[in-house]
Amino acid sequence: MKLTTSLMLLLITTIAIQAQDVLKPQFVVTIPGTLGTNSSSVVWHAPLKRYYTALIGNSQFPIISFDANGKRIKELGETGIDLRGMWYNKKLNTLQFNAYEGKGLGYFTLSKTGAIVSITEQENEITPTAKKGVGTLDTQLNYILFLNSTGDIEMYNSANGSQVYSINHLYFGCTNYVESSLILENELENRANNRNKTQIMYTGITKQELAILDMSTLKIELYNKATGLVTKTLQLPASAIAYDIYNVCYNNGYWWLFNTANRTWTAYK
Repeated sequence: MKLTTSLMLLLITTIAIQAQDVLKPQFVVTIPGTLGTNSSSVVWHAPLKRYYTALIGNSQFPIISFDANGKRIKELGETGIDLRGMWYNKKLNTLQFNAYEGKGLGYFTLSKTGAIVSITEQENEITPTAKKGVGTLDTQLNYILFLNSTGDIEMYNSANGSQVYSINHLYFGCTNYVESSLILENELENRANNRNKTQIMYTGITKQELAILDMSTLKIELYNKATGLVTKTLQLPASAIAYDIYNVCYNNGYWWLFNTANRTWTAYK
C-alpha cells in the first residue's frame, strides 16, 4: 500500500510521542494607565530582586517594576524609547533592550532602589529581518536572538550589536528530520502563520533551549537549539489569550502571556 504524504506525516507525528505538561496560572500583574496596547517582555533582575515590564510601540508608554509575587513596586514613568525586546544581561550587569526597526541596542541605568536614572542608546545598528523583531538573550552565548518568518534565528553580539554569522533554524512543529522533509511549501506557510511571529524565547533548559507559541493549539513548543526539532510541548489552558505578535515570553521559570484588553501579564507554570 502506497502512503500519501499527509498520511506519512500523521503516522510520524503519532509515533513521535512527546512529553507534555499542562500549565496553570500562578499570578497576574496589571500595567496601569491607558496608553499602549502590546507588551513583549517580563524581565527578572536578580540583583534587585524584582521584575520589569513595559508597553511597547511608543517612547511615552509606561514601564513598571513588581516583586516576585506580582505585587507592583513602582511605576517608573515613560520608557523613553520605542522598545521591542528587553532582558537582563548578567555578564554586562545591564537591563538591555532593542528598539523598533532594528535601530539598535540600548540599556537602562538603574539606581540602587531600581529606579531608571538614564537611557543609553548604543552606537550600533541591529537589523533583524523582521522590523518589529523582539530580541531575547541566549544567556549561555550572550547573543541576542531574533526569529524570522521562515524559522531562521538571527544572532547578534549583545556587547556591540555585531551580527554573528551562524544561523540556527527551527523546523516548525517537527520532531524529526523525516517529518520536516515531507512538509509541502503550503503546509510550511500554514505552520509559520499559526505561530507567534515576533517572539523567540530562550529557556536555558538542556535540549529545550528555545521555545515558540503555537496559537492554533495553545501549545508552547520547546526546541533543541542544536537540531531545531521539537523535544517537548506545554499545553496552555483553553482560557489563555494568545496573539500572532508580541505578548508572550519566558522568564525566571514562568511562561508569561499578556492580555491586551485588560493590560495584564499572567504567569504560568
